[in-house]
Amino acid sequence: MSKLNSMKRLISVSCFLLATLIQGVVFAQAKASTAKSSGTSKVVASKNYGLSNPVTLDKSKKENQNPIVVEPEKALVKKEEEQVVKKIDSTSTAKIEIDGQKTRENIPSSVAEKSAEDQKTKEVLGEEYTGKLPKYFALIIGISKYLNEGPGLPSLDFPVEDAGKLKQVLINRYAFESNNIHFLENPSRSKIIDTFEQLSSEVKEHDNLLIFYAGHGFYDKEKNFGYWLPADARANGKSEWISNTTIRDYLGAIKAKHTLLISDACFGGSIFKSRGVMENMMQKVNEMYKYPSRRAITSGNLSVVPDKSFFIEYLIKRLNDNTDAFLPSQTLFYRIYEPVTNNSPATPQFGVVQGTGDEGGDFIFIKRENKN
Repeated sequence: MSKLNSMKRLISVSCFLLATLIQGVVFAQAKASTAKSSGTSKVVASKNYGLSNPVTLDKSKKENQNPIVVEPEKALVKKEEEQVVKKIDSTSTAKIEIDGQKTRENIPSSVAEKSAEDQKTKEVLGEEYTGKLPKYFALIIGISKYLNEGPGLPSLDFPVEDAGKLKQVLINRYAFESNNIHFLENPSRSKIIDTFEQLSSEVKEHDNLLIFYAGHGFYDKEKNFGYWLPADARANGKSEWISNTTIRDYLGAIKAKHTLLISDACFGGSIFKSRGVMENMMQKVNEMYKYPSRRAITSGNLSVVPDKSFFIEYLIKRLNDNTDAFLPSQTLFYRIYEPVTNNSPATPQFGVVQGTGDEGGDFIFIKRENKN
């Protein structure tokens, strides 16, 4: 009986020791799992619990995790939203709403600036503006070399060069496209007339046209009108000359809304009604653009032009230096008038070309940044 009781006590102690050992192993495993989640690569049990070697838990044995499932469509939308928010944050200055709901405090500044420019352009151009500017055409004529040159008709050094400078200013700083500019270098009479004919077909009623001439001119006092002298002109005959009345007829025939003639040669007489420097300067730009116009700015030269033209020099300088988004031709004239009169014997003139359809408007130069 005593042996049986002794055996029972031995089994009981053994069971207690076995339970204690198992509890120690479980405790070590739990501690290793905690260390794993905090980045510990290996965890050693703090107690031996009678084992010959300490328990080592390897981080490579990963625990089972419940993955977070995101539906593909929702994930894509979320990614796009994050990209939009990031883009907006980088260039923002105004509020934005989508479907009537304010989703962000700001929108890209470039969008806000473009909207402001469109609004200002619409105020100037009126209902004709639908987000796209009207076309600006140009006929630029520079004549330096004369085929029949002589004492009465010398060749010149600068007209072609000056004409090229004006072309670049119009393309680089204003709303002129290079494919809408006809640049004539030392043209004959027939070439000039043919180009006028071409413009009569190209230019439409909502377009604008700039005509520039630099070369020799002649004023006939008896007849009270002047001529342009093309490259094939002769000093002792007028058959190749182009009279101001011919130019006037084309200004009336070309159906542009606004036409501006800039001439560094004679253009005057009864077909040209000059105006005072300050006349109509208080007229608003949108009113100037609203009504058709046929205007001219001339150097005031009534005979052979000087080889170096202060008129063209200050014309190009003022166009280059201009900071106004919308520049009326009368404002341009006002800016060149005093410098030219202070540095040359000529007196520039500005006015209406009579009998060509002018209704009191004005030609407006539009800066390149307002172009769409």
